[in-house]
Order: sequence, then C-alpha cells, then structure tokens
Amino acid sequence: MAEAPRPDGDMDPIYAALLIACREEGYDSSHERRKELVVILEHAQAGGDFPPNIMTRVTDKTKKSEAEALRVLKPQVHRVLEAMRAAVKQEDERLAELKRLEEEAARAEEEAERQRILQAKRDKEAEHQRVQERLRICGACPMGYSWHPCGGGWRCAGGSHYMSDADLPRL
Repeated sequence: MAEAPRPDGDMDPIYAALLIACREEGYDSSHERRKELVVILEHAQAGGDFPPNIMTRVTDKTKKSEAEALRVLKPQVHRVLEAMRAAVKQEDERLAELKRLEEEAARAEEEAERQRILQAKRDKEAEHQRVQERLRICGACPMGYSWHPCGGGWRCAGGSHYMSDADLPRL
C-alpha cells in the first residue's frame, strides 16, 4: 500500500526517531499542532536547536548523543518540514474554501441561490468526511502520521510514505 522506507528497514533510525518523537509529542494531532511543528522545524532547519521534548525522545530512542543525532537530523529535517507544510497548506485551502462558501451564501440575495451555495458547502464537507473515513480504514502511515492529498494520492504528514488513490478502500 504505502510506497516508502519502513522504520525497521531502509529508514535511518535517527530520522525515524524524529518522526516518532514528533508524533508522540502530538504534532500531527491537529491542524494547529502541525502549524507549531512547522515553526519548530523551520527554526531547526535555519540552524536552531530542536526543543528538548523532541531531542530527548530522539536520543532516548536511538541511544545517540545529542550532537550525533543533530548531525544526522539537520540535513534531513527538510523532508518532514516539506510534508508538514504541505499538510498545513492543504488544510488551510480546504478551510478557506469552506469560509468562502459561507461568505458567498451570506451575500446571496435569493434564497434559492443561498441554498445552492450552502448545499455545495455541505457536499464538500460530506466528500471530505467520506475520504477521511476511507483513510481511517487504511490507518495512519507506518510511522503513525495522518495523510494529506498529494498529486494522485496521499502523502503522510511525516513525508516518508505515499499511497495512491487506487489504494484507498472503496466504501
């Protein structure tokens, strides 16, 4: 199903520990938490330190020193950052479209037009819920991250796994 390195195979163990640490700290639990992780990862990519809550988990899991973990993570942080940015962008766009439809409905002068716009909004939300249910059936990626649209399929918010639309179960 997912086309990506497995944490028990090809993936660098320190990088895998970063993915696990971010998930365990709840950074994939909501849109707001994903935004927080983007800020953290941007800071780290710019040469700053990872917060202690993440770094401690990474060093505990890998039994590596913080210096060794940082040496491996710094060149790889962009992978998680790009995936988190994409997940945040996709959700921002979805929320903006729903808000646009609400505002359009509020401005509509005729009741029929207002109802058409509100129905379009309900249809978009229903489709989103159907897709989310299909994704729930598949489960999180092997590292435990949620999925967001990417091309003709789905990329995990950790950035290491991909699943095509064809891989989603039919409901």
